[in-house]
Amino acid sequence: MAGIVVGIIVAIAGIWITDVITQQFYPLPAPEARPADAVAWVPPEIPAGALLFVAFAWFIGALLGGGAAGLISGKRWTVWLLAALVLVAATILTAWLPAPGWAKMGAVIAPMLGGLIATALTALSRPQRRTRRAEPASAPQ
Repeated sequence: MAGIVVGIIVAIAGIWITDVITQQFYPLPAPEARPADAVAWVPPEIPAGALLFVAFAWFIGALLGGGAAGLISGKRWTVWLLAALVLVAATILTAWLPAPGWAKMGAVIAPMLGGLIATALTALSRPQRRTRRAEPASAPQ
């Protein structure tokens, strides 16, 4: 359970940090330039580069959050749980935004790819258990 909670926090932080970096390249208009109903406001056209950064943020969230959950819990399913949570959030956001089809596909592919890589990396970081082979009894001479 601790791995899942830490994974969620790490996923949110990874997505947020990536979003902060995205704002350096694709800043949103100043609050005074937005309509009064700013919560429902979406830019009329979102640049393709900004949408790529968003998909990258979902990838990072699933990779870091899933990796943290997998390392702490030691269970592979926690990685995929975190990737699924990021996938659900990305799908909901993409359904709300006026995004092209490739960006909506990125909402599905990016978290799954992040989960896949996190699974591989956490598996590599675990020490392998070695089992002893029974030595064949030596034949009497």
